[in-house]
Amino acid sequence: MKAWYLLRCKSRQDERAEINLINQNYDVFRPIACVSKSRGGFSKEAYEPLFPGYIFIYLDPSNDNWARIRSTRGVNDFVRFATLPPKVDTSVVKEIQERLTLIQERWCVDLRRHLTPGDRIKVNIEGLQSIEAVFSSYSPEERVNILINVLGRLSNLEVELKYIELV
Repeated sequence: MKAWYLLRCKSRQDERAEINLINQNYDVFRPIACVSKSRGGFSKEAYEPLFPGYIFIYLDPSNDNWARIRSTRGVNDFVRFATLPPKVDTSVVKEIQERLTLIQERWCVDLRRHLTPGDRIKVNIEGLQSIEAVFSSYSPEERVNILINVLGRLSNLEVELKYIELV
């Protein structure tokens, strides 16, 4: 019977391990989250592993070749307690997948693909929370131009992409 297990990867080789395991037809899950990073006064969205150095793998312990998995490039070994690798409850993996989906839908830079001029958006900046606006255009450095109604007059405002969401 198949179950989820946790693999420990070699330093900074979890992506390599994931690719090699997929090429061997294993079902793997490497949680990736979209995070905001500040560098030089600019904020930028980036994708990073939620658990760096670890990958979930879905195996049948009686039929799959564990030695082949351990010798895969990028893989160090199974996470073990004593001598046996414990099963990871399926509900835990599903919960992580669901939460990552919600985060990606709400906060990631993937929103860039969905915005077209004229789209109604919501601005979530302190002092302007839940203010509706209209998307106008993209700006450099992950910023957007929006049109906001201020005292009955449309004003152009430039904000960071991370502060807006689709209505």
